[in-house]
Amino acid sequence: QFDLNNTSLTFGRIPPESTVTRSISIFNDLTFPIKIRIEKEGSISPFLQIPDSEFSLNVGEEKIVKILATPNQEMNEGEYTGILRITTIK
Repeated sequence: QFDLNNTSLTFGRIPPESTVTRSISIFNDLTFPIKIRIEKEGSISPFLQIPDSEFSLNVGEEKIVKILATPNQEMNEGEYTGILRITTIK
């Protein structure tokens, strides 16, 4: 099951111990370099990994960030939700 749209990341039904990856693009269109911090919240957060959760972007630079969802055997079937908070630091 897939739900593809441009306002949310959806992972669909994932078998335990499997991994599903989604990607987001972050672009620096400002006139100065920035630092980015990505934090996860919500019921899905223990099952998400963000390998590049903190990084810098120069002016005009873009980075594709991968978000991995890996449910474990103890995870009950159900709907898990959360928020990715993306903070820009000058």
